Formats: sequence, structure tokens, C-alpha cells
Amino acid sequence: MANGFMKDIPSIADDELPTWLFTFPAVRADLWAVGNPDWQNTLSGHLPNKAIADVGRTFEPASGSFLVLGKPYFWFRDSGINHEISLSPALPDPNVLPAKTQVIGFSWKTSEGQTSKESNFVAIFKKPGLANVELINHFDFGDDGKIPFVKKDFPIQVLNLRDLVSAKVEPSSFTLTIGETQQLTFIVESKETPVPQPPPTSLSAFKKSANVIYLLDRDYKLELVNVDWFEEQTPTKQGIESQPYNFTPLKPGLVNGLARGKFAIVEVAYPSAIYNSSTDVSWYALVQDIVVKFFIDNQPIHERSCYLGEYITLSYKAYKQGNQEIHLKKPKWEPISPLVDYYLVNSGNVATVPTILLAAEKVSFYIFDFGDVTNTEIFFTGEYLGLPKTTKASLLYKRPYFIKSEGNFRNPVVDQIATDDAIQAGEPESAGRWYVGYFKFPTAGLTFSPKVLNNTGITYDFNCIQTISIFNSRENLSSKSVEYMITEPKGSFWLDSESPTNDMNTVISTSENIVIANKWYNDSPRVYLEDPPAKISEVNARMDFKLFMIVRPNKIFVENSIWCPIKMLSWSWEGNAKKDEATLKWIPNGLLTVNEPIELDVEAFPSWQNIAQAGSPKWKIYKNR
Repeated sequence: MANGFMKDIPSIADDELPTWLFTFPAVRADLWAVGNPDWQNTLSGHLPNKAIADVGRTFEPASGSFLVLGKPYFWFRDSGINHEISLSPALPDPNVLPAKTQVIGFSWKTSEGQTSKESNFVAIFKKPGLANVELINHFDFGDDGKIPFVKKDFPIQVLNLRDLVSAKVEPSSFTLTIGETQQLTFIVESKETPVPQPPPTSLSAFKKSANVIYLLDRDYKLELVNVDWFEEQTPTKQGIESQPYNFTPLKPGLVNGLARGKFAIVEVAYPSAIYNSSTDVSWYALVQDIVVKFFIDNQPIHERSCYLGEYITLSYKAYKQGNQEIHLKKPKWEPISPLVDYYLVNSGNVATVPTILLAAEKVSFYIFDFGDVTNTEIFFTGEYLGLPKTTKASLLYKRPYFIKSEGNFRNPVVDQIATDDAIQAGEPESAGRWYVGYFKFPTAGLTFSPKVLNNTGITYDFNCIQTISIFNSRENLSSKSVEYMITEPKGSFWLDSESPTNDMNTVISTSENIVIANKWYNDSPRVYLEDPPAKISEVNARMDFKLFMIVRPNKIFVENSIWCPIKMLSWSWEGNAKKDEATLKWIPNGLLTVNEPIELDVEAFPSWQNIAQAGSPKWKIYKNR
């Protein structure tokens, strides 16, 4: 660097400025006298002009020559410059030594912005098309500075892998029947003309493996590592290409398949760096289904009229394309809700078809479902050629519907039964007895007139059945204790034998569309207040009822059928009474009320653990109450 100072010189004229003097230390010849070296056309080595997108391309100069101050020099990758370059200061100075080097520095840069300072440069191009690699070398004199070379450009054509190879699946489209197997093979071929052949030393290896392809004049080697097979019906399949994929469809329809070939690509001259790539190939399969047809009592299911409560046998037949009947292994019926095996209305016993009987060619059951439905679905599964076949039988049937209930309800009373009423009611033994609740003469406590729609086209039998839950208590002065009358266990329902409708001989049979049974159901529940010789002072009564509307096809039309509940009405009453010791009469003691029926969907067949009748349940003392 030059240092400047001002020297005072006598003025020749008043307006002249002071004179500046500059002094220079020793100056490097490379800064003042050495031009930029140029490789010109002497640089040789691995300097390619083609590359594959997303795959490394190595640039590795091997040798070259250049001039420095008119003197030729040679550079070699392994040994460097053949002679040391020595540059003395431009202005001699005994204190400044010559700048020396045998090192050439490298600075690489691609047109996509990738850079490197190494002598060999691995460029990775993201975009196909024309690209450029720029190289600027320099002499590196350490602290003394650098001398840059003239920039050298390497134009390069970048190709997509799909421009060099093609992939396909054989067969690419096909038709087969469910359960059959089709073998698929993934094939990769070169698009280059002529196809690059392997180097002579690897020819034998190339012949042994059809999974290896050479690209770009054998600069690259592509190997098919494995193939992933995708299709909608099964999880991902993986397998080496040499072991083709066996496609066995699990369900019918059009299958859009995909095969993903996974490749390992290396530069033949630089095999340590492995680059992964993949390509997707579509394939298609039309899978034909087997056909399962269902039959009811050996009639096609869609031709058979069915009715709620009817006993039927459901069976199947299976066919291949061309209406060829086949046999399915491991048949199994899977109903959405349990199938009714039997229901005994007189005992309340109900059973469903056992699981073991569902694993059969056919299944027999009574048609029933809770709720106002007219169809049920039963799934069916069998095996064909080791594959499951699942379908469903849609069973349509006809049924009556409960529309509404009309009736007459009144609150319970505390009263004494008149002799005339007892005689006319057919209960002369009850004359004069005190009770809380209802007496059936002259008017029943509850009358029920249901309205039912029967548009089935056949005659149906109609009836009701009632269950009861009792929780009564009384003060017994004789035993100085509280006694209870309970349907056990507490809260359980027993058959109400005092209900006249529970006589299955009293049914209404009609094929009319609208069925109205006036006063079809009536009930007069009561609790007697006196029980000699016990001395009773107070009685609390509570009774809950479940009244089921039940129907069945008439035997003239359906030989084998069961009673089916189609609606349930929940109602209750309660009343309390005590004895007036002054008058020896019974009087109300609090509640005397009835809860009118609430219509509810049936959730279970009416069943019971015991029967409520005269003397059952009994008055008992419970120690823990």
C-alpha cells in the first residue's frame, strides 16, 4: 500500500496547491504484473455434459496446463503443479520474500446455486433442461493473496429419469373371478437408442440380473431394488421384482392398482454414492363376483310373502359367472339381532337360535323384530377358494301396527264391597270386605280399547298379556310389625293371573284393516284391608303393570307361528288407607291415584319369574327393612 504526505514547496503563484508525495513498499508481482491464467482447452478429467435430475453428477478435473508470466506450468490432480510458482515483489525489498505456491484452489457453482470448494464437485440438479457448472480456479499464496483463473463454464443437459427408462406391469389390465390369482411382473426397460451396454468387466453380472440397466453411455447404473404393490383391497405388498406379485382379489369390482418400482442409481465411476428414486405404474383388474341367492322354504326370497310371527327356513345357493353353481365352505349366518327359536306365551319362556345352528347351510327361526319395522337383514358369510364371501339376505315381511289406545281410567278408592255388587260380579265371598283399589262392578277400574292396523291381507289373532310388580305394606298390630307383599326380587314383574286377558283362549281374530276392540282389556286390581285374625291398622298399596299387545298369524294362513308383542303400555296405581278405630271404618290415608298408560316400544318378550295370584305373593316380615 502507498503512503502519502504533503511537502511544502515555495509557491510560484499564490493560488498554487501543496504538492503530494507517495511512497510504496515492496509490491507483489501477482497484484501488478501477473494476468489471470487460463486453462483454455487443456483441462481434462471427468467433466460430463449430461446428468439425471436429482441424481449426483461428479466433476473431477484430472490435469491441465496454463501460463504464468509466459512460463508454462502443468497441474495434476494427484501431485499438483509440476513446478513451484514463485513471484517476487514488483518493487524489490530485501525484507519481503517471494510469494510461492504449488496449490490451485477450486470454486464451483451451478446455475441452480449449488457451490463447493473441493477439487471434485458432485452437482445435483433439481430441474431438467439446460444447466451450467461454473469453475473458477485460483493460485493460493496464503496470506500473500490469490490470483484467480479465467472462469470456465461446463454446459450440461439434465434429463428426467423417465426420459431414459420406461416401466410397465405385465399384464397391465386383466379380468378374473374373485378368489382366482393373477401373477403380476414389474419390468424396467431403457429408452435410449442404442441401449447402453455394460462395461466389459461387468457383462457377465449384467446377464445374470435383468434388474440392472446402464444409462447415458454407461455413466450411470440403475438397479431395481424392490417393488411395492398397492391396491384398494389389501394392505401394501412388497416384493423383489424377481418374485412376481400374486394378486388375489377379496371383493368384486374395478381395481385400480399401482406398482412402485424403487431404484438405486450410482455413477459407475463413483459407486460409493447411492441415489434412490422410484416410479409408479398403474394396472387395472376387473374382478367378477360370485352370486349368492337366498330362498325361504325353497322359494326365492323375493317371491315369498312373509308375516310377523311366522316360522321359516332360510337357505342359499351360490353361483359363478355363467350361472354355474358352486359350494361355499364354512357357511355362517349373522343376524343383526338374535333370531327367535321359540316363545312359549303361557310360560314366558323365550330362546334364540343357538350360535352353533347359525353355522349351517340353512337356518330356521320365527320372524320377529322389536319396533315397527317390516324388514330385517341377515348377513351371510362363506368361503370360496379360501376367500370369504359376505352378503346379506334382506327379509321383507308384513305385520299389524298398533295405532293408539283409548280407555277409561279412574282413581282408586277405599270402600266396602256391597253384597249386591259382589253377587253380580260373581264374587259373593267378597261381600262386605274393605279394600283399597278397584272393584269390577259396576265399572272396571281400567278399560282399554286398542286400535290396530292390519293391512297384511291375512287374518291375525290379537290379544294382551300383563305382568305386575307389587310393593304393598301394612301395619299388623297383632304381631306389632310391618308386613310386606312384594314380587321378589324387588322390582321384578310376575305374570298377572288376575288379568282376564291372560287367558289365551280369549282372542280376537280378524283380517280387517282397522281393528278396534272395545273394552278389550279391563282390570280392577285391589288390596283387601282386613285379614282376620290379624289386626291391621294401615295399608299402603303400590302396583306397576306392563300391558303387552300381542299378535300372531292365524293358523288357517300360517301353520307354525308365535305370539309377538308389538306395543307395551306401562301404567300403575297406588293408594293408602287406615282404620278409624272410633267408627271401625277404613278411610283414605294420603295418595289415591292412577298413572294412565304410557305407550312404549317393546324391548323384550313378556316374561316372568313367578305368577301373581290369590295367596301369592304372601304378606311377610322382612328383618332388614
